[in-house]
This record gives sequence, C-alpha cells and structure tokens, in this order.
Amino acid sequence: MFYIINSENKCIAICDTKPDLDDLKSRNEFSVESQEIYKIGYTYENKELKEPEKTDSEKLFELRSSVSSALSVCNSVGLQCYMTNTVFPADWVAYRAKLVALSATTEWEDTLSLPTQPDLPSGVII
Repeated sequence: MFYIINSENKCIAICDTKPDLDDLKSRNEFSVESQEIYKIGYTYENKELKEPEKTDSEKLFELRSSVSSALSVCNSVGLQCYMTNTVFPADWVAYRAKLVALSATTEWEDTLSLPTQPDLPSGVII
C-alpha cells in the first residue's frame, strides 16, 4: 500500500498503486510504501506512520461504550440472581453504582477508568 503524506506529515490518502510522484511534489506531498495497514489521519514521524492521539471526546465515547457493555453484564447477573432467588452480591451492587456514575460523566479526565468486574456469583453464567 502507498500512503500519501501532506506537508503537515499527516496521512491524507491511501492507494494500492504507486502514485504519480511529480503530482505529489507539486502539492508538497510524498508517498510512503508499507505492507502494514494504517488509516488516514496517522502522523508520519521518524520514518513511521503513527496513530494519532485520541481526543478527549473519543476517549470518553470509548469509555461510555465499555460502561454500557459492563452494565448489560450487571443486568444479566442481577436477572440471574433474581431468577434463582439469590441475593445480588454487595460487590456487584458497588460495581454497578460505579458504572452508573461513569455513564453520567460528560467530560473526559485522565483518571477515569472502567472499574474491575467482581467475580461472578456462584451459579451465574454469562
């Protein structure tokens, strides 16, 4: 694959055939050939394409997606506890409360992270 790099060292295009070098030079661009798979938006530094840092919005979106999945697991555990007449364990109650609080977060902070899921209660299968 050939990756087209602009004057700001950002990958702006990808092609599977060798690009016209004169055309690239006329726009202050160049190409890099690599067998690795990269995406548009990567930065070219020290002869390598590197994934750009995620924005705070992207980090928050990923965290909230993980929280949503974890809450689904909590709901499944809670339902199985209810169906088997088992008490929903206190560590799962605390875990769910942390997830709910995270789901309400609207601003990214580097201290945010998904809490560790407790061990499944006896007899619960996910």
